[in-house]
Amino acid sequence: MGTRIEWRGGAAELDRAVHDVAAFADAGADAVAVHLGPHEGTAGRMAEFAARVR
Repeated sequence: MGTRIEWRGGAAELDRAVHDVAAFADAGADAVAVHLGPHEGTAGRMAEFAARVR
């Protein structure tokens, strides 16, 4: 089973999103989709998020 969360930017919000992904994984989620907000700036947010969850 999977789930979806959203992160549109912001340091505190990133901390929360990273925490949520780890919590869902620990609870057995097969996948977590992350909506990164508007098209503008998505690549930067994606890179920032990916660097934190590795």
